[in-house]
Amino acid sequence: MVKVVLFDLDGTLLPIEVETFLKGYTKALGIKIAHLMDPKTFIKHLLDATNKMIEDKNAETTNEQVFWKYFSGKISVPEDIIVPVLNEFYEKDFPLIGSTIDTNRRGAVLIKKLRENGFRLVLATNPLFPKGAVIERMRWAFLDPADFELITTYENMHFCKPHTEYYQEILEYLEEDPAHCMMVGNDVEEDMVAGKLGMKTFLLNHFVIDRGSGIPYEYSGDFNKLSQVLGIK
Repeated sequence: MVKVVLFDLDGTLLPIEVETFLKGYTKALGIKIAHLMDPKTFIKHLLDATNKMIEDKNAETTNEQVFWKYFSGKISVPEDIIVPVLNEFYEKDFPLIGSTIDTNRRGAVLIKKLRENGFRLVLATNPLFPKGAVIERMRWAFLDPADFELITTYENMHFCKPHTEYYQEILEYLEEDPAHCMMVGNDVEEDMVAGKLGMKTFLLNHFVIDRGSGIPYEYSGDFNKLSQVLGIK
């Protein structure tokens, strides 16, 4: 019996093409910091630091700590100068990206139904972004953060997808049996890997990302199919 439903965000509850979103995000960020350093160099170090964060599996350091340890050692701008600029970007510029995205409320409607039916909910987005950027993207999808028991961000997690340790950390936070959990996402490698821990898995067939990993999943379909699987009308 499923008690907890974990949802990916980008390409799942937020109906966007991830690559298109990332191009717009890095372009806007590059423009924001252009007065401090070369945008191309900045973005290269940003992506390199993000990859270091993804690869790291040290349970003693948060993703945020790993990112800044690597990133601050590569850029020429001191943290006390770059951090306020980045904070301003996420507060003022990042929301503008959402205005260009054609979203819908289907995911938000399902979330409300699940809440009404007593399910525990987790926003299991890959924790590569600060909390503010995650909450903003949730707003684009008409999601209420209060509906989720846990929202994974780079501040509160120590692992990233596709590592099973990421899902294990969520299970430990929830103090829940994996057999009572279902992971819903559009990325075969990053989301369906939760099945290796004993979670049920559902591949949402919108914006599917399949790198040929061959990772199996139990169910697939749209939100209507997911509702049926979970016994929601």
